[in-house]
Amino acid sequence: MFTRISLGLILWASAAAAQVPFEIRGTVSEAGLGGIGGAEITARLLTGLTLDTTTMLRATADGSGTFVLRTLSPGNYEVMAAMNGYGYAPDSAFYFSVLVDSEHPRAEIPIHLVRPGELTGRVIDADTREPIQGLKVQAVRRLANGQAGSPLLVSTPDGKLPVTRDEASGRAETDKEGVFRVRHLGPADYVVSTSPVERAASLTEYAAEDLKSFDESYGASYWPGGGNLLVAENSSGF
Repeated sequence: MFTRISLGLILWASAAAAQVPFEIRGTVSEAGLGGIGGAEITARLLTGLTLDTTTMLRATADGSGTFVLRTLSPGNYEVMAAMNGYGYAPDSAFYFSVLVDSEHPRAEIPIHLVRPGELTGRVIDADTREPIQGLKVQAVRRLANGQAGSPLLVSTPDGKLPVTRDEASGRAETDKEGVFRVRHLGPADYVVSTSPVERAASLTEYAAEDLKSFDESYGASYWPGGGNLLVAENSSGF
């Protein structure tokens, strides 16, 4: 009787030892500043074309940004990182697909996050010094050849880009104080341009007073670069 019990314990211990957990390791970092401590890491098992929400792995990055996820279930995992105030860099994947199985029991991935920046400024009339409301403003990258490129947008930690059309194109509109704010931008050198205010109005009879209020078309203005509009009190988070 004693021998049978001992043999059963030995077999159970051997089976448990054979179930070595698979590991997904990595480091969450910000360019130039090193690891990001406290980042929340999640991984979900991909089954076919769907994600198995019942198999959720979680970990918190340590002070150096290092994390370890362990699981007994092999397969493809979608790994993401989230940290308040951070988003995914424009040249970084929104998530990582990682395979762990008997042939690949260990996987290691680097995850790069950035703090989204914004460009703010104020547009005023060069003659009256009054703020101009409703003016479309767009931020585009200044490329190495001097040409303008598309805006460099930063996604949110859940992998989503800005949702509105203006945000997705690096655009904003001036408020009643003439202030604009272009959000969700990645680190880069930007040129901010303004487009004319659209005015839908018609007059059948003209008088001097009518012309004063009607003749308010604005040409395009560029900052830096001048133009017939003045962009003042501008600031940048870069």
